[in-house]
Amino acid sequence: AVVSTQSTGSTLNENFADNGGIFVSYRAFKKAEKSSSSFRIQGLDLRSDSIFFLAYAQIRCYKFSLEYLYGQYYIDYIDGFYEQNSINLYSPPDFRVTGPIQNSEHFSKVFSCSSSSNMCAAEKCRTF
Repeated sequence: AVVSTQSTGSTLNENFADNGGIFVSYRAFKKAEKSSSSFRIQGLDLRSDSIFFLAYAQIRCYKFSLEYLYGQYYIDYIDGFYEQNSINLYSPPDFRVTGPIQNSEHFSKVFSCSSSSNMCAAEKCRTF
């Protein structure tokens, strides 16, 4: 199961929280959607479910310099792997999006992800 490729001891709790958070928030979104007339964004030809996941990813859409990332999240990059330092309890923003989304059965259905897609974990980790 994939929680995040950054599932080290220092970030594991937050990774699980992100994973469970997207599950719970999607359920709340679907409940709210039943009592609303429409969740559409003018000019976008997307269903409300797609907009939910787009908004989820957008909140972590940052642009950082490599120097900032190395100082904030990493000790070093060795043989294709980041070794995380203890400065930050959170995984980098891109991992905080891709990890939970890869584990989301709802995301896979909404975007019709094949089982071989990078955005669809073979074994989904469900915390709720």
